[in-house]
Amino acid sequence: MRHLRTLWDVHRFRIAPQVADVLDRRVAEGMLAYRAASIVGAEQVDGRIRVTLRPRRQPTQTTETFDRVVVTTGPAHADIFRTNTAIADLGRMGLVRLDPIGLGLATDSQGRAVSTSGRPTDSIFVSGPLARGSVGELMGIPEVTAHAERIAAEIHQWLGYQTALRRKAS
Repeated sequence: MRHLRTLWDVHRFRIAPQVADVLDRRVAEGMLAYRAASIVGAEQVDGRIRVTLRPRRQPTQTTETFDRVVVTTGPAHADIFRTNTAIADLGRMGLVRLDPIGLGLATDSQGRAVSTSGRPTDSIFVSGPLARGSVGELMGIPEVTAHAERIAAEIHQWLGYQTALRRKAS
């Protein structure tokens, strides 16, 4: 899935032709280079960044020095527990879990996070790219906006229900 996601993302999220032209010129001028690799290590040396890379599908490592580095990894997806301490804490408490295909957090049809026991967590809603393993495509602005509006409506309805419960109890 992780390899297919990369292929999908590349073709789904193309840049504007004007931006592509500028980037192509920078590559031709030797001012910009793309590297498909894993970062093994990095350190600052004399105001520059020395990076040790393991190129994709290669067993060897290379070390290069750059003026600037742009990391374009995108959302953390399955690494969200490692990269976001708040979500990691929710995971440790059993309130959220990863979706089955590793694109983000598991959600139900109303956008509620699914707990480690498989039940929806009533007060935790997930909107945006972290819900795409349960919802489908949620990376482009139109999809994220539409999903956020739907989740906001679900939260509004949930808040109304909670208010009614409180009134009934008092």
